Amino acid sequence: MAQPRSEPSRNSLNRLTLRFRDPEPETAYQAARLQPDLRYARMAFLMVVLLNAAFAVVEDWLHKSNADLIRYLRLGPVAVVILVLYGLTYTRHLKTRYSSLFVFLAIFYSCFYAASFAYAEPTILYIAGFMTVIIGVYVFIPFDFVVTTVTGWTAAVIAIVGAFAAHALTAEQVAIFAMQLFTVNTIGMYALYRINHFRRLEFINLEVISAERSRYQELLVSILPRSIADRLQRGERRIADHFDESTVLFADIAGFTEVSAAHAPDEMVDHLN
Repeated sequence: MAQPRSEPSRNSLNRLTLRFRDPEPETAYQAARLQPDLRYARMAFLMVVLLNAAFAVVEDWLHKSNADLIRYLRLGPVAVVILVLYGLTYTRHLKTRYSSLFVFLAIFYSCFYAASFAYAEPTILYIAGFMTVIIGVYVFIPFDFVVTTVTGWTAAVIAIVGAFAAHALTAEQVAIFAMQLFTVNTIGMYALYRINHFRRLEFINLEVISAERSRYQELLVSILPRSIADRLQRGERRIADHFDESTVLFADIAGFTEVSAAHAPDEMVDHLN
């Protein structure tokens, strides 16, 4: 007989990592979020493809002489990588690891932007692009608070190292850039924490409601025939059936009063059953 699944509660939720302390509800939560999050992930990949193409158009409009390589990489290898990652979400082994695919995309795109500092001007466009990457991390990867947060800060470090190594910004500008990245990451962490907290509270509430429904069903079945209990569950309120013929049996146990007085209640129930 299968053991009943333990019901999660607010106290079972780790306030720091926003994961259930018990692996069983954590596994159940991940399974419940798989299909909706997978749909959002695929939409997000397609959105990244469109945004990547839009940035290429803006680059072509702002400067035509010194960013040909960047535009070629953006519309060529970078776009191919994004589409390949999108296609991998339809494979049997990787569709359940869509968050890992997005983490790879975020790091890959951060490295691409970091390299862009050394090849193209104006750098303000790529600074704005990096901010877009950081925001996208928290919007497009709202799957796990810890994983997304680490990805966001890793992208920020890559941005700062890229700007400093390429000498594209002065020391003062790098400091301002770092403060902007810190601010964006902090705001993203706060928003992500609230989103994940509400998601998990919703899961807890749905699990409690499901458990109460199961108890209600068990109670109905214990006092009514299962067919009648099922009809009540379907919403029938006045149940009256016609039978052309029926047999009614009345039975009495001789000496039941004396027998019940000499035995414990649980023994009598077992005997009657």
